[in-house]
Formats: sequence, structure tokens, C-alpha cells
Amino acid sequence: MNRAQRRQTARSTKKARKQGVALPAAANMTSDIVRDMEIAVGFHQAGELTRAANLYQSVLDRYPDLPDALNFLGIIASDMGQSEKALSLVKRSLTLDPANAVYHNNHGNILRQIGSFPDAVDAYRNAIRYAPAYAVAYNNLGIALNRDGHAKDAESAFRRAIEIEPQYFDAYNNLGTGLYLQARFDEAATVFRKAVSVAPKQPSARNNLANVLAMLGKIEEAECVCRDALEIDNSHAISQVTLGGVLEAQGQFFEAEIAFRTALDLNADMPAAWNNLGNLFRVQGSPIDAINAFRRAIAMEPGNAMAHSNLLFSLALDPEVSPLSILAEARNWNTRHAAPLTKKIQPNRNKPVKDRRLRVGYVSPDFHDHAVARFLTPLYAAHDRQRVEIFSYADVARIDNQTRWFEQHSNHWCPTFGMADAQLAEKIRRDGIDVLIDVTGHTAGNRLLAFAEKPAPVQASWLGYGGSTGMDAMGWRITDSYIDPVGNDTHYCEELIRLPNSLFCYAPDENYPEIRCSPIEENGFVTFGSLNNFSKINDRTLRCWASILAAVPNARMVIKGRGLGDPQLRQRVLGVFAAKGVMADRLDLFDHLPEKHGHLSLFSKIDVMLDSFPYSGATTVCESLWMGVPTITIAGDRYVSRMASGVLNVVGLSELIAEDERTYVACARSLAAAPVRVATYRETMRERAAASPLADQNRFVAAMEDAIRHMWCKWCDEVTPHG
Repeated sequence: MNRAQRRQTARSTKKARKQGVALPAAANMTSDIVRDMEIAVGFHQAGELTRAANLYQSVLDRYPDLPDALNFLGIIASDMGQSEKALSLVKRSLTLDPANAVYHNNHGNILRQIGSFPDAVDAYRNAIRYAPAYAVAYNNLGIALNRDGHAKDAESAFRRAIEIEPQYFDAYNNLGTGLYLQARFDEAATVFRKAVSVAPKQPSARNNLANVLAMLGKIEEAECVCRDALEIDNSHAISQVTLGGVLEAQGQFFEAEIAFRTALDLNADMPAAWNNLGNLFRVQGSPIDAINAFRRAIAMEPGNAMAHSNLLFSLALDPEVSPLSILAEARNWNTRHAAPLTKKIQPNRNKPVKDRRLRVGYVSPDFHDHAVARFLTPLYAAHDRQRVEIFSYADVARIDNQTRWFEQHSNHWCPTFGMADAQLAEKIRRDGIDVLIDVTGHTAGNRLLAFAEKPAPVQASWLGYGGSTGMDAMGWRITDSYIDPVGNDTHYCEELIRLPNSLFCYAPDENYPEIRCSPIEENGFVTFGSLNNFSKINDRTLRCWASILAAVPNARMVIKGRGLGDPQLRQRVLGVFAAKGVMADRLDLFDHLPEKHGHLSLFSKIDVMLDSFPYSGATTVCESLWMGVPTITIAGDRYVSRMASGVLNVVGLSELIAEDERTYVACARSLAAAPVRVATYRETMRERAAASPLADQNRFVAAMEDAIRHMWCKWCDEVTPHG
């Protein structure tokens, strides 16, 4: 027996003992029954489930009312995915021995496995009633309570299990997880450290501790803890996945990829590793590799809605994928993940009164210092509280000053981190929300499965994601006519409602740096730049930029993006430019700058911004406007390709919008040859942007409130009988 087999046998034995699989009392049993039960239990504890099941059944053929055989066979049926059979067998064992705490515990395990968490909670409570010092039942009760959305009660159950059994490793691990889901990260770290001290050779607690440390921003310490876990057990695949995540967070993309691939070498059937690989490829501007990785993750775990959302986001980054293909995949997402939840839709009790004050809910993980928050703040600051009552459903893990600002500007602040989608949907129903607005779409941290239950009568998507959710339950998409001209309606399953000016309203920080003169005036040559998220910068975009620099021999370019400190990614970028004859000494590559001031200071080094395509910028374009730097963009055929052009149109800078790559290059060359024009942009652009509809907070908020009211009134007309 090799090391892996011994480890598997040990795990099977441990699991069987937790389930109470042990030799029954021999009373009233014949010697052959005793012998066969002894052999069957041995097989069961060793993980040889088929042989154990056959013997248990043989015993029951001769002794139909032996409760231990019924219960143990039920456990095996559950392990084999035969839930109905498992429940039937365990219930029979409980009929024969209703005071057996182990049977009640196993009953709870089966109920928990099939997702019947309230019934599982009742079963575990029955186990505890018959065995008040049953630590395993308390631990399992805590797991079920957490899954049923009762975090505080779960915490009490885990703490009681530890009180009974102070060295109970699983209870510490589960308590830490429960605290993590409540965003109590410091406490979770303390509990995981205790779990490590209880079982220092167990890698899972170290892995969990690393995840918490990463959430606390202690990335280097998280890496050390991961490596400690792998020092204990270098075959612990999930620790390799966690290590990959913390390496990626540090911009060590090449090393992160090695960690993810090592995890797959250890466990080929590991969708989490493929999903994380997909995210890694995406942030490096390699959408095709990302798409392939996400498809592998989905093939292994078809019910993984977040991996499927990641796929959709990556499809939008690929220049070769059409808008209708993306819509088709979004509809596929709906069919697979959202449509099965329609059975949970309940009748709305909202009063269809058109002119009353509306309860409006915004659902987002980005109520913190985030690009999306930059466009939310004008709305929250100026919402007419006589017309709307604001509910913020905030899936925020790490709270910052911006989070506190949103909380202060909400009528109702509802933290949702760690809350199950079904629990969130029920919370929204209880709050009586009239209009529920998704600000995330198919991006990280989305709660689209809560929208699938249609907890509000009017549901709309806006801002955070550049495409259709694909959902039957999402009735509306808030946009504008620049970004979504009339022909774009076919890109969505939602009904479009277009704001009259822009779907964006930008409110810059008060501490924006002063505008300095254009570098071209001092240098005598033009400096192009890109400060967009590097996930938007694919090789086709890089080749186009290289063509521009090749056509303007004395030009330079500044590119900032997370991961550009990684030698392999830098070499890839430099290689694309070198293929066009542009040497590395004409490029300034900057890794992610964590401080906003450092990011904004780079604008002083740039004369002309080159937008990414097909996924254009939005926040970065607005920042460029306030820093006096013109942005050249291509107006593509879809939302994500038209965000920058929409902003520029609103400000009256349509001359910076190209039709295709050829005119994009021509526009860049033209500006490079016009230093006076560049200087004029520098001097006038901030004032011009500030006087435009892009910065007109009151006009924007009035338009949003009119849109909200329009959607609401249409629902009222649909549900109110007409005489």
C-alpha cells in the first residue's frame, strides 16, 4: 500500500468512525450475523463500500430489523449518491431505535447532503437531545446552521463542540470558516491558528489561515503559511490553489501558474484550479486561454455559476467573439443556473401605486474604493429621498472609508458577505423592495442567483457589466443611446431603457492633482499611454500600439498594469513591440500602484492616452479628462467597445473617436504631430468635462429616478386590471 492509499484508508476510517460505524452489540444475534457484521464494518471503515454494502444487505436478508445494519447501509447509500434509499434505511433504523443519537446524527448528514438544511438541523438537535455531550453532532449542527443562514447559532454550536472536546480540530476549522463568512477575519485567523496548534500536521487549517490572511491584506504572510502547509503535505492540492492565488495577488503570475498546474497534476478533477487559471490568464490579457480554462472548469462542475460568469466576462474581452455569441452563452447561463430557481419565485405583495415613494435596492460587492463606486457616489449623494428609499445590499468583505460613506448615505445598509443567495432573496422580499438594481452583472462577487428568485417585482441591470445577464428574471437594462444605439437591442434579452445623456456620472476626488504642462512641450516628442486594467489589453491591441510607435519613430509609451512586474509578462509585451521594430528603451512599464495618487501622477508623464479594444475604458477615460489627457478610442459594435466613445461624445470630443484600427492609428499620428493641439486639450479638458452632462450630478440623478419610475409604472400597468 503506497502513501496515497494509506492516506485514503485513514480518511475513510476517520469518516466511518465519525458516522458511528462500529461493531454492534452481539445480543440476540446468531454467530453468523455477528461474524458478517464484524467483516462488513471492517470493510466500511477501510472505505470498501461495495463489499460492506453487500454484507450489510446479506445480514438484513436474514435479520431484517437489525438497526445497525440498516443505518450503516443507509450511510453507504448516501455516500454513493442514493439519497432516497439512504433516507428510507436510516428512518427505519430510527423507528427501531428512536433514542439512538448516532442514527439521528447520520440522518442529519444525509439531509444536509441533499440540501435540506432545516430538517438536518432538527435531526442534529435530536441527536444532542439523546446525547448532550455529543461533540460531533454539535459540529455538524453548526455546519447545517451555517448553510441555512444562521451564522450566530452556528458559532454557538461549534464553540459548544470545542467546550466538550477541547482538541476537536474539525470544530475549530469550521468555527473559523463561520467567522470568515461573517467577515470577522481577525477572529477567524485566531481560531485557525488554534486549529493549527491542535493538529500541526494537518494542512487544511493552514490553508484556511492563508485565505484569511490574504483577505486581511497580509499577502506575504499568507504565502508563508501556504508553503508551511505544503511542507507538511506536498500533495495537498487545495493549498497549491491557495498558493497560486496569493502569488497572483503579488503579481507573480508565472509562479502562480506553476502552482495552479501543480494542483491539477495532483488532482486532475479540480475545477477550482481551472477557474483560478482562467482568472490568471484573463488579468494577463490572454482571453482565449482564459476562455479555455473556464470551459474546463465548467465541464468538471456544470453547476458552478461563478465559473460560468467568469467565462462570459472573458468572452467580452476576445476580439473574435460576436455580441450575439455572448448573448447565446448568457442565455445558456440562465438555463443552467437561474431557470431552475424559478420555482422559488413568490407572488409580490408590493402595492402598484405609481406615484408613491419607492423602495429601491442596489446590489453590489463594490461599495468600497472601486471603479464602480466612482459612478455610484453621485447617485447616492443626490438621490431624492422623498422619491426613493435606498437599500444597499453590500457584499463587501473588506470595509474602507468609501464603504462607510455609502453606509451613511443609505436609508438601509444590509451587509451580505457570506449570505447565501436564497437567504439574500428572502431578505429582499421581507424588505419589500419595489425596484432592485444589479450593479455587478457577470463580474466577481455577483448575486445574480438571488435575482433569479425575482424577490422584487422590477429588476434591472446597470453599470458594472458590459452585456446582457441573459436572465428571464432581469427585466431591464439601464443604458444610453451612445453606448447602446438602437441596433444594439438584439444584444440583450432585457428591455433597454436609455438615459437621455449618459449612463455614467463622474464625480472626481477633491484632491485630484493639479494639471502640469504636456510632456511633449518639454520633451519635444509625444508620449502615449495606457493605464487601463491590463485584462483589456490583448495582443491585438498591443500590436496596434506597436504600429503607432513604429509610425512615430521618436514617440514613447507608458503602460501600467497589475503584473507588469512579472518578468514573463513584461517579456511578452516587449516582444510584441520588438516584432514591430520598437525597442524596450521606448517603453515605460509600471506594475500596479496601490495608492491613487501614484496612479494619477502617471498622467503627468503622458500626452495622449490610447484606449484598449474591444473592451474600452470608462473610469480611466474619465480620469484622463480630469487630468487633461486626450484619449483616442474606437467606437465598436457593442457596449464594452463603446464606453469610452460614449464618455467622449457626452463631453463633446467626438474627434477622438475612431471608426476602426486604421483611423485609430491615423488619429494617434495626427495628435503626435500637433503639440499645440495636445497642449490645448491639456489646458481646457478638465473645465470642459466639469461643465458637461458627465459631471452634472443633478441632471443624471433626475434621469435615473425617471427611469426607475418608468420601470415601476410599467409594472403597475401590467398588474393593475384595466376597466
